[in-house]
Amino acid sequence: MPLITPPYSDIPTWTGDNYHDIALNGPAVTSSPDYTLHIDGVTGERRKLHEFLERVADGATALGAPEEVGGLGLKVNDGFVGIMSENCLDYPAIVYALFKIAVPISFIPSLLTPSESISLLRLSYATTLFVSPRLLPIALAAAKQIGLSDDRIFVLGGRVPGRKSFSDLVASVRAKAIPRIPAALVKDNTVAYMVFSSGTSGLPKGVLISHKNIYTAVTQISVLLKRMIEIYQFSRRLTTHLKEYPFTWSYFLSTIRMWLSFCVFPSGN
Repeated sequence: MPLITPPYSDIPTWTGDNYHDIALNGPAVTSSPDYTLHIDGVTGERRKLHEFLERVADGATALGAPEEVGGLGLKVNDGFVGIMSENCLDYPAIVYALFKIAVPISFIPSLLTPSESISLLRLSYATTLFVSPRLLPIALAAAKQIGLSDDRIFVLGGRVPGRKSFSDLVASVRAKAIPRIPAALVKDNTVAYMVFSSGTSGLPKGVLISHKNIYTAVTQISVLLKRMIEIYQFSRRLTTHLKEYPFTWSYFLSTIRMWLSFCVFPSGN
């Protein structure tokens, strides 16, 4: 039987580095021009590569710096950070910031009923939560049911009077000139995030994805996209939905390594 060789290059071996460093500190990014990386598909707001990198660095410091200097003091073994939000420009920023400090994430789908949110928050082991303004009432009710403290709930992708947002935390780091923290070391089994199964035959179940898993998945997509561009002469802009379930994020996480722009739409638009 003849062997068919696929027209793709081999996937480089994982080096053991934090995925944040692999994705954002490699030559493909550091030597890149300051192009438009993200576009809000609803408002038209644009975020360039260097602005994104700065926001990730300051976001990681805001999340991981000790509380006594103005950070949240999140640590690797303190539990998961839940993200319960529609797609927005700060969604990838906070994800990469949490990758950098190696604090695991629970991706909680935004299309949940109140009862489902209680179940998934309990399964997520979240000790801190970032929520979109629209979902905040649901999140607050669910958090009360599972005993998550109100002061550990923050806003993502907007502002709500009387409650701190991710943007507020980043602004505080910049105003106080808090020194940026380095990327945390990771191991083969260091969890990057938890994603939930669909729950077809029962309640959803958490699936843990490591930094190594992300590297392998994203590198496969990067190799495929690069070859597709070469063959079909695609435009170097991808317009697509950034879905809540992070396995479709493989495409998003790949674009930053290929000088591609990414247009972000909230789910349903």
